[in-house]
Amino acid sequence: MAESEDTTSLPGVTRRALLTGAATVPLARNLRGRPTGSAADPIAALYRDWGQADADARRWCREWGKLESALARSVGFPRVAISLPSSTAPTWVTTHEDIDRTLSDRPNLEALRGSLHAELAARMARWDAEATASGLAVADQQQALAFERREELAFRAFALPASNLAGVLTKLTLVLRMGETRDSDDAFPWPQIQSIIRDLRRLI
Repeated sequence: MAESEDTTSLPGVTRRALLTGAATVPLARNLRGRPTGSAADPIAALYRDWGQADADARRWCREWGKLESALARSVGFPRVAISLPSSTAPTWVTTHEDIDRTLSDRPNLEALRGSLHAELAARMARWDAEATASGLAVADQQQALAFERREELAFRAFALPASNLAGVLTKLTLVLRMGETRDSDDAFPWPQIQSIIRDLRRLI
């Protein structure tokens, strides 16, 4: 994607935040109505498309979380336990690199290293097969695509210069929707942005 001179990046809402319900649409609670803008306004059009992409991302996040939880209960996450004489509890690892790192200074445990690699590979293969069969792989792909479109639309909206106060209002509304969460409703800068949005609504 080509970069604009204005490359200010907003943190956005993570998939996990959407999945756990931490992300909100604060305007629904704190402000009434939607950004003012004509149907021909490109920023307003991008905002509407962003809203649909955001809804799609949330829907796929919920579906992904439901399927992943079911799969974890069914076959367990792909991981293995490394039990060492010097440790009182096993170390759980999820990658082959973790196995090698944990056993790097123990050349006498090569047989254990080999069996752990084989066990982890088998667990990963089973997880991948079940993920495909259950639809988890599709949900993961679709939510990734929805998030990519969500970020692309926001980038395009912020790259466009506003031609009137309605465009400025739309951009500020998008900032609020992208950034505010339940845990930071009353923290800077969200109340201040809400105040500016109310001022703009009154002036337009």
